[in-house]
Amino acid sequence: MTPSIELQTILMIGSVLSGIIIVNLIRKYQLELKYTMLWLILILVTIIVSIFPQVFVFISKIMGIQVPSNAVFLFVSFGCFALIFSLTLTVSKLTVKTKELTQEIGLLKLRLHQFEEANYREAQYKDQHYN
Repeated sequence: MTPSIELQTILMIGSVLSGIIIVNLIRKYQLELKYTMLWLILILVTIIVSIFPQVFVFISKIMGIQVPSNAVFLFVSFGCFALIFSLTLTVSKLTVKTKELTQEIGLLKLRLHQFEEANYREAQYKDQHYN
């Protein structure tokens, strides 16, 4: 069971366009490379599968899956899970960093307020005693 040439062409064009878009966003510094590596790997796998569709027939036979479309579904599900997990890790790290930065800003504001208050008292003391 081989996919039609039209489907292979659509997969190839979609994958190549997605890859071009991601690479351009990386070059324009709108995306960081470390956050897009999984996307680039998935695009590469899609390109390979669109060129060699028999890969999933072979993989499904090795795994004991009778219908290759079930193997595709399994791998797509795994890919989605991997992307969601990667994004969850990123959001978690950014949440911790945001909390740390918020606390640091709070401490800096407190120090600034204490410094301004000390300067104000010193200025009042000098005005009272030297004028």
